[in-house]
Amino acid sequence: MPAPPRRRDRARTEDRLVRAVGRVLARDGVDGLGVNALAREAGVDKVLIYRYFAGLDGLLEAFAERGDVWWRVEELIGDDLPPPEGDTPADWLTLVIRRHVEALQRRPLAVELLAWEGARPNTLTRALDRVRERRALDLMTALARRTTIPPKTDIGAVMVLLAAATSHLVVRARNEPGFLGFDLRSARGGDRLYAAIGAMIRGALNP
Repeated sequence: MPAPPRRRDRARTEDRLVRAVGRVLARDGVDGLGVNALAREAGVDKVLIYRYFAGLDGLLEAFAERGDVWWRVEELIGDDLPPPEGDTPADWLTLVIRRHVEALQRRPLAVELLAWEGARPNTLTRALDRVRERRALDLMTALARRTTIPPKTDIGAVMVLLAAATSHLVVRARNEPGFLGFDLRSARGGDRLYAAIGAMIRGALNP
């Protein structure tokens, strides 16, 4: 049974507004994210932002959740993705960090938001942080179905440190290719990075 026209219209309008956030953000940065600018970009009356999202903050929350800003669990450990060659806990965790980096590299907007998060935290970066935290927890749950982590290992803390470190390197690499002599953009640099990450994870799992 088709949805009533009004419901379809609302869904289309919400989608237009969420997409407008991405376009304005990419073009004008965080400072351009005003109600008037977003309504104009979406081609709708600004009153709909309040009606459908309870205001600008709600729209930015929706963008963080629905927009292609942060990776989804399926991108890192989806059923259609190949497993690691070794199929050990360390191999799975190393592969997840590699795919985390690659997912960020495909999303320049996410990288910019990470940079703003450190320098100019705002409603959008806080909304993104909540989305990131939920998906990270979902990722660890999905990993637990694929491999067995030794119960006494605080692998959550290890993965937080590695995700934070690699995210910082991706943010830095958008402007500076190197860090302390380490080439962040080269294939050799990537190989060294993931080899080191694998060694750290194996050390954490087998102290």
